[in-house]
Amino acid sequence: MTMITPSLAAGRRIQVPCYLFAGSHDPVVPSAQSLVLAGRIPRAKLVVFRNTGHMPFFEQPEAFFTALADALDELAAVTRFSKPLLATGRR
Repeated sequence: MTMITPSLAAGRRIQVPCYLFAGSHDPVVPSAQSLVLAGRIPRAKLVVFRNTGHMPFFEQPEAFFTALADALDELAAVTRFSKPLLATGRR
């Protein structure tokens, strides 16, 4: 199993809200690795799709696009009137 390490080092530098989507049975990026990455990004939220591999948008499209729409709605609400967040990466 290959672990993705360059991304982990950069995680703490990401200061904007973000979502990570992962499949519980992903052979490319194991969900455990996604959990580690999410833990290193200060404002990350991890959504794990059960019984799904590397392509949740293809394997569970309804669940994926519902989660994506929810994430976009939340991110829009957080950033819409948040000039300091966009300018400095902090609230």
